[in-house]
Amino acid sequence: MTNPYESPKTPIEPNASPRITARAVGSFVLGALLCAVITFGLAALAGMVVALVETGSYRGVGGMIVSMNAPGVIGPICGGILWAINRRRNRPFAMGAVAFGVGAFLFVGGCLTLMKIG
Repeated sequence: MTNPYESPKTPIEPNASPRITARAVGSFVLGALLCAVITFGLAALAGMVVALVETGSYRGVGGMIVSMNAPGVIGPICGGILWAINRRRNRPFAMGAVAFGVGAFLFVGGCLTLMKIG
């Protein structure tokens, strides 16, 4: 005997995969791009501030070093903030921001560290 107040259940397809829509891909890319713009903007600003403090002008070795290494720190922080804000409203956007943050950390942290060692 079935319960008349229970909604009918549809059988689960074993090979069903979540559908990827153009809107989801666009949101993912937009999240990654926004995170990149914020990250590189803050990295350039941090580099200029360090160079200004170091030498009194906008050019300086310390500013260049900070600008090169800052995305490895600022990227994951920015990605985490964008993810926390958008994780419930727009999940693909949040995933794009986190993907850029992780990529910035791995690329800057890994590649520049290897360049310094080598």
